[in-house]
This record gives sequence, C-alpha cells and structure tokens, in this order.
Amino acid sequence: MSLLPEFPMQETRVGGIRLNYVDVGRGEPLLLLHGAGPAASGVHHYCRNIEALARRFRVIVPDQPNFGRSDVVPFTEAPSLINARAADGLLAALGIERAHVAGYSMGGSAAIRLAATFPQRVHKLILIGGGGPSLPTLVSVNPTEGIRLIGAYARAPSREKFDTVYRLFVERQEELSDALIDELWAFEQDTVAKRAGPPPAPALIPDDLYSCLRQIKAETLVIRGRDDRYAPLDQGLATINAVADSRLHVFTRCGHWVQFEVAAEFNRLVEHFLTGPAQA
Repeated sequence: MSLLPEFPMQETRVGGIRLNYVDVGRGEPLLLLHGAGPAASGVHHYCRNIEALARRFRVIVPDQPNFGRSDVVPFTEAPSLINARAADGLLAALGIERAHVAGYSMGGSAAIRLAATFPQRVHKLILIGGGGPSLPTLVSVNPTEGIRLIGAYARAPSREKFDTVYRLFVERQEELSDALIDELWAFEQDTVAKRAGPPPAPALIPDDLYSCLRQIKAETLVIRGRDDRYAPLDQGLATINAVADSRLHVFTRCGHWVQFEVAAEFNRLVEHFLTGPAQA
C-alpha cells in the first residue's frame, strides 16, 4: 500500500512545455509550487497538505518543468523565471485570473518571481523556506549544507546520497519512515529512467531574487523551520524586511520540509492566513 497519496493527474501545455498537475477541491484557487531535489514533485512535497487544504480551497499542484511527470527543459535563464512563467501560463490555461500562491524552497523562488513579475496573478503569498543562495545569511555558509548535498546528488546520484538528502529535510526523524524513503527512491528511479538522466539542480544556478522582494505587493506569510539546514532562519528575516506587507512564522524543532514535518499545524496556519482579513 502506497504511503503517498494519489490524485487524478491532468496535463496541459504552456509555452510548448507539457505540465502535469493536480486540480482538486472547491473554493478560492490555491497554487502550490514544490521544491527541488531528487524525487521532487507537487504531490510528493505536499503529500500531507493537499487533501486537507482542498476542503476549503481549489488546490492546484503542478509538477514544475524538469520535475515529476512534466517536460524537461534546459535552464537557459534563471530557473525562477522559467518556473514563474510556467505557473502564470498554467493559471491562464485554467482560466484563473488570480490565486493564492504558496511556494516551498525552489517553489518559493518561483513564487517570488511570480508575485514580482505577474503581480495581478497573486492574491496572498506564502513562502516556505524559500529563497535559496541569493538571499543573504549571517549565520550559515551560503550555499548551505543541504543545497550542496542536492548538487552532489545531481552530479553523481546514489541511494546513500538520496537518503541523506531526505533525512536532512526534517528535524523530527520520526516523521520520515524508511518505507516512505523507499517509495520516493522508486519514483526517482522511474522518472530518471524515463527522462534519460536526473534533472539539473536549479538551486545551484545564480538567481538574484533579493531585488524582487521589494516589488512584491501581495500580503505575504513567510514560514520557516528553526532548524532548517537548507535555508537558514535569518533568510526569513531578510525576506520580511524586504516585503512591505509580510509576517514571519517560525516552527521550532522543525527543518526544511515544514509542510510535511508539522503538517497539521501548517495546514491550520495556511487556512487561517488565507481566509482571515488583511492585516492592518
């Protein structure tokens, strides 16, 4: 029996790129953008959130270019731009003029670009451990330990490195079972075989996002794990310092994969933020 949820997948083409996506629930549209790394996909990174959030929202979860079942494309420019254009095109294809947008890690970079470049698309914005090496940090080597691990895996994949990447995602190791890692590894092997190689590592490509933050007009919630070894906590402080209408929520004893590690609390926080009145 699978530990990962299964949802009906749909397909569309955006700018010549085939995108696979999940579209479930009713209510205001909520676009969830996943992160990078091996076995990354929309359903995998939000496996503990889609069903809960779909009770209140129309939840749209794409596999971004180069991940999951979507097409492989070359990174000829900043990956956040490629992903933001894909997200904008997907919303247009679905007839959605404006949506709430949540981005995790690499997806947070895409969400920043989307809110800065296509502001009419974004109602409220949620950034989950995102920003990558382009955001300043005073407390960590940049790129971080986790980003360097993903780069090492991309250059020479192995099961040992795969396990290390996933174990480093979380602080609460009891939340991440061996069986789940086995299932994710099987998915990684399947998708790599079909695309004839692992996807590139977008987190390692220079991408100046800090200058985009001050352009964001959407009300923004920044969510961080205190013990994140991929995106250090003070990058969250830099983000709310730059985004005019923003707030920061920090989960203690929590790593990078916040929405998985503290799923119930995360889901409640997101629902409260998206359904509550705008902050004064």
